[in-house]
Amino acid sequence: MKTMTDKLALLISAWVVFAGSYVFYMHPERRWQCALGVAVTGIAWLIRSVFRGKTKAGEESRHKITQSIAYAGLLLSVGLCEALGWIAASGEFRVRACQCLAGAFVMVIGNAIPKKAITSPRRAALLRANGKAMVLAGLGYALAWLCLPLAYAEDVALSILLLTFASRVVLCLIRSDRSIPPTGPA
Repeated sequence: MKTMTDKLALLISAWVVFAGSYVFYMHPERRWQCALGVAVTGIAWLIRSVFRGKTKAGEESRHKITQSIAYAGLLLSVGLCEALGWIAASGEFRVRACQCLAGAFVMVIGNAIPKKAITSPRRAALLRANGKAMVLAGLGYALAWLCLPLAYAEDVALSILLLTFASRVVLCLIRSDRSIPPTGPA
């Protein structure tokens, strides 16, 4: 375990396995859900172990898989906390918590987009603009699920995402023939 992400993913995975095993034992009606969550966590760690390459691409793949394991563990934790009785979760809470985490995931992806090594200043500027748009779209999605009544949250959240993505596609198509001035030192 080298990085903080590795340690966090391991901690969340251990929590999912131990809490899932306890819920599996205590709540027979949830056995298949717990077994599936533990199995998916184990399979994800097996897939991660396959990417042991010494190349930069292998390390990047391994890091992305580790981040995905941590994110999946957070999603599974919502159901486990409710099953353990730590939170009196209604269906509304579960929906809001999972959708808020989905918005956070879109923000994480948007934050990672401009960090790719690109030699072309045009493509780098495009990636930065698209990354900023995705971060804002994810924030809007999460806030819509947190703040709006459930009757409106889904429509507003999806509209925010779809309008953001559609506007970026249209802007990319419109600006495809124009040159983008390079940024940074000449």
